[in-house]
Amino acid sequence: MMSHLVCMIDDDPDYLQMCSQFLASADIAVQGFTCLHDAADAVCQAKVVILDLDMPHIDGVETLRWLSRQAFSGHLVIVSGHDISIVHAARELAKAQGLQVADALTKPLDMQAFSRKIQQLLQVQLQPKAGTGNQPAITAADLVAALQRNELSLCYQPKYQLTDNKLVGFEALARWKSPLFGQVPPTVFIQLAEQSGVIDALTDWVLAEVIAQLSCWAEQKLSTCVAVNLSLINLQNINFPARLLHELKCHQLQPQQLVLELTESAFMNEVVTALDILIRLRMNGIELSIDDFGTGYSSLAQLQRIPFTELKIDRRFIANFLHEAESQAIVETCINLAHKMHIRTVAEGVETAETLQALQAIGCDYAQGYFFHPPLTVPQATELLKAVVL
Repeated sequence: MMSHLVCMIDDDPDYLQMCSQFLASADIAVQGFTCLHDAADAVCQAKVVILDLDMPHIDGVETLRWLSRQAFSGHLVIVSGHDISIVHAARELAKAQGLQVADALTKPLDMQAFSRKIQQLLQVQLQPKAGTGNQPAITAADLVAALQRNELSLCYQPKYQLTDNKLVGFEALARWKSPLFGQVPPTVFIQLAEQSGVIDALTDWVLAEVIAQLSCWAEQKLSTCVAVNLSLINLQNINFPARLLHELKCHQLQPQQLVLELTESAFMNEVVTALDILIRLRMNGIELSIDDFGTGYSSLAQLQRIPFTELKIDRRFIANFLHEAESQAIVETCINLAHKMHIRTVAEGVETAETLQALQAIGCDYAQGYFFHPPLTVPQATELLKAVVL
């Protein structure tokens, strides 16, 4: 029997009926409403909400605000007859408000593709948000204890050169599997670390693990480089470069084997100490990468004043690269700008051969993503390196 797991809000009753009937033919039962006032109770229980932006009285943007206040944890599909730029802007607004946006579509809908999308969403098991429901909130003390108990681990995301699909390095990614909280998303514990002052301890642990792993690989005649994510908060200790370079020297590693990635959105206006540190790191051969490029508010200023060697194009632009003209324009502009500044480019989140070929055609230098490999365990990364050597 069909269950009402899908709620659709659209002010056009005829369109609402057409969509409901089409989805019903795929055994998807829909509760349809022409305004939020009538839909409120059903929306809170739904697994998927399909929302039209252009609504009377309470429009779609106001509804997004309401959904965020209700901590709606289901999937959201935004639809509208408005210009695609408005639809995409609404998608970004919803994401910024903490909503799980599955898609943002313009009318008229491709009903076959629309139906498949809703079916896929109903099969996905939603991940509960940390600190919600009956689960206790994660604290800084929990994170500190996790570091002391070695609950955290690193996996390694391979990075490939696009001219010849050669492995050129890895990105180290921290993972936390807690006996109490389960698999804690990195976005949760990294934000917690930054807000609570634990970020230095977390970064020190990551760097120590990466340096030890690079040394272990070197003993096996396996040479590579690894990228590590940094917070701007890490760059307030003027002794950071000296400590890091000392550790590399003690393990007989070259500075060029380490890439430090700084998320663009983390930058603040006052970065005198950070700039001091970053310049000294570059002068000593450590590579610098600007991560999630295009998602912050002062991208060009950061490129001008910080000696980056690498620019990573945010995965949201890569995901939409093949079917959104705006994303394609942004990716091409990023690549052209970087090359004019003698900075190499990395595409994040490459998942298909078609995307890879399109990126190669416009001159992107490197890429990483599930098309090549998901993040690997240390043994898996070691085997990959051995295969390259052989």
